[in-house]
Amino acid sequence: MRSPSHPNISYKHSCTQCRLHRRTKRKKALLTASLATTAILPLGAAPLSSTLTADTTPTSTQAPTSSTTTKDAATTNIVTAGATNPATSTVAFGNASSFVPTSLSPSASQLAAPVVAMATVPGGKGYWLAAKDGGVFSFGSAKFYGSMGGSHLNAPIVGMAATPNGQGYWLVGADGGVFAFGNAKFYGSLANKTLNQPIVGIASTRGGQGYYLVAKDGGVFAFGNAHFQGSLGNKVLNKPIVGIAVDSATGGYWLVGADGGVFAFGAPFEGSLGGTTLNKPISGIAEDATTGGYWLVAKDGGVFAFDAPFHGSQATTALNTPVVAIAPSQNGGGYWLASAIKPKPAPVVVTPPAPAYVPPTTTAYVPPTTTYVPPTTAYVPPTTAAPAASAPVSYTMAPAQKVAPTTTVASHSGYFELTCYDLRGTTASGTQAGPGTIAVDPSVIPLGSTVNIAGMGTYKALDTGGAIIGNHIDIWMSSQSQCLQFGVQHANVTW
Repeated sequence: MRSPSHPNISYKHSCTQCRLHRRTKRKKALLTASLATTAILPLGAAPLSSTLTADTTPTSTQAPTSSTTTKDAATTNIVTAGATNPATSTVAFGNASSFVPTSLSPSASQLAAPVVAMATVPGGKGYWLAAKDGGVFSFGSAKFYGSMGGSHLNAPIVGMAATPNGQGYWLVGADGGVFAFGNAKFYGSLANKTLNQPIVGIASTRGGQGYYLVAKDGGVFAFGNAHFQGSLGNKVLNKPIVGIAVDSATGGYWLVGADGGVFAFGAPFEGSLGGTTLNKPISGIAEDATTGGYWLVAKDGGVFAFDAPFHGSQATTALNTPVVAIAPSQNGGGYWLASAIKPKPAPVVVTPPAPAYVPPTTTAYVPPTTTYVPPTTAYVPPTTAAPAASAPVSYTMAPAQKVAPTTTVASHSGYFELTCYDLRGTTASGTQAGPGTIAVDPSVIPLGSTVNIAGMGTYKALDTGGAIIGNHIDIWMSSQSQCLQFGVQHANVTW
């Protein structure tokens, strides 16, 4: 259509009603089913009954047709090579660009845990990566607003969502804990709540005044102005749910399972991979806001497009780490795939044991060989004189042998990353956190061990943490300012 102020300029109208109209014309049919679902909403909100548009049978054959779907599968040979960013293990397809880290973002070489999630800024000119320990890395026009890196977490980070204007983001942990940064507001969380299954993802509402959390069993939890439209929390699933995406046209949402089954709640159902044999499980879903469709991505980098353009995949590329997320670029003209990016292991420094003590050689005592021979003359006692005093007997003592001193040699040692936390309360060992307390990975350093950190002294391994993995020690200090001053250090450790 023509611009009213500039008649010679054409533009693509993208209002919600027109997008829904185009979507209705494009699709041959929608699968509509009414499912009686129940979910427990936080803050006392009651679940709303609604008509659910869903993939009701994710294991049935639901093959996408060529008129509505282009998929990367064994039957298709159209696989476009993407631009790889070696610093981040992201691959760009279509109009997506490869970016370098921003000046305020930590370097990808500082990864202490694998990447688990990805989010993009409006316009597709940058993106963020989130790591399992809460570290955030920004690229392109994406700005760094903070992270949970180096902080003590009760559960690992599993998801990330950006605000609509790209000036903030949320992180969510497997326990439902939510962390807000930039202009992202905190609307509530599931921390300290009992969950049937861990949280696996988060999605922002269209206006950014709320968000949805989704659990592994398909349970959906709405916060802020997020409108609950149904869930799978009490349904039997063939495979666990791995992701959620919000439809920017309707405000509804899609859930996707590891088998590629798609479940639509208040959003149009565009197809799924239910019943399709996959080389690797599905790991993520992303909306194409231009067409109203969506993409699915598998751990091997395979991309499946439903009412959305196919720009390529990594399905034929050997990957060192699995793909964990897909995110759209500008106007649906491309997308990025993010891999887990395993951190480089810290160099192992082996401290040779102290040489064993060798006692000095000593000459053993040899007794004299002379045998006492008694006199042959019989003893005749004197008649008057006092008996003569007997000569004193002298003894020669053997020199004392030296005993080797006992030395304690550390049975374990390694090169560790050191961080700091100032939380107060009961440790994993049941003691109170305080001076001399450290949190460790008990599979590396058993709880209760006495640990010597080179140049710092001796500590007691009494605590654990979700982000304390491998050769990583979190030292308790009494204040946040001390922790900020301490930063991240490395040292040889023995225990």
